[in-house]
Amino acid sequence: MSAANQTQRESAAINPASNVQRGSRVTLRGIAVVLVLCALAVTGYMSFQKLTNQQLQCAESGVFNCSLLENSAWAELTLSPSIRIPTALLGFLTHVTLLTILLLETRIGLLRDWGKVMMFGITLFGFLYHCYLTFYVSITVFGALCPYCLTAHVIMTLLLIISGIRLYQSFRAPQPDAA
Repeated sequence: MSAANQTQRESAAINPASNVQRGSRVTLRGIAVVLVLCALAVTGYMSFQKLTNQQLQCAESGVFNCSLLENSAWAELTLSPSIRIPTALLGFLTHVTLLTILLLETRIGLLRDWGKVMMFGITLFGFLYHCYLTFYVSITVFGALCPYCLTAHVIMTLLLIISGIRLYQSFRAPQPDAA
């Protein structure tokens, strides 16, 4: 056994944390990627169901009534009589945009400089839109909720919190001297 291997084993025995590999650290960016992937699954399912004219699989009991909400005027953005875009598809495209920013923010200069600001702006708008749909439309107008919509709302809320923390940390980080 070489001296270098012996030293590594001794330091790992003394400090088990040194055994953790460099890339296995959980980051806010990594958590955001996982949340966006979950949101893509939820909004993708809702979009697919709406585009194929199928009902969402939802327990229609008590306060939950997915069919009432998914067949309402707020379930689609009507641009013209022939062009109607499902709201869930807008959410899906929003999450595709967020995932793109997260994956490319270390590779593209514009996203390196402005990616965190863009993430915060998009998630803030998404959060406010979810609040409007959940608290005003769902609860006040219809008196019904959709578990898929609530899941998307919770994920967007978590993404807003994470993007706010990341943006705050980027402003607090020491800036390199512009020489």
